Amino acid sequence: MALLHALFHLQERWQGSLVVAHFNHGLRQEAAREAAFVQDCARQLRLPYVEQTGAVLHHARTHHLSLQAAARTLRYQFLHQVRQQWQATKIAVAHTASDQAETL
Repeated sequence: MALLHALFHLQERWQGSLVVAHFNHGLRQEAAREAAFVQDCARQLRLPYVEQTGAVLHHARTHHLSLQAAARTLRYQFLHQVRQQWQATKIAVAHTASDQAETL
């Protein structure tokens, strides 16, 4: 949420527009509530909001991937679809403070 607010306040400076894209991994009980929170924040900022829920566990089992690898694959597929749909030139991603590095 910190990244969203920072980009929102900087968008006039770089003359860009924002689309809030949220990928719900569907792995945690609170995931739907978090998605609703992000959607509400986008609405308050008057920004477009796009959400997708992925079958991460199924994807991991089907493709013999770790849960983290499956989640990353589906998340980035979704983000690239949103980028194409909205003709975006950049994708900014953020994670919680407890997340480890995305890739090394």
